[in-house]
Amino acid sequence: MKSRSSIETISASSAASSVSLISADELATILSVSKRTIWRLLSGKRLPEPLRIGGSVRWRREQIDRWIEQGCPSAASSGPYHNLP
Repeated sequence: MKSRSSIETISASSAASSVSLISADELATILSVSKRTIWRLLSGKRLPEPLRIGGSVRWRREQIDRWIEQGCPSAASSGPYHNLP
């Protein structure tokens, strides 16, 4: 029988594996722009805020897909993509 802590660990890792994170390089490819443009868009608050994990910067793929579906609204606006969870 599995201990409670191992069950919680399995549940946490299953939930984490369902979240797809993409790098600035991958986002640049998706948007057909340069990596430098990604950083310019981010500094101009025209992209959803990324997650910062250690020294890495990543975006949730699902969040980017929704942002694109909505016509790429400015993250500086009070729209649904400002400070998404």
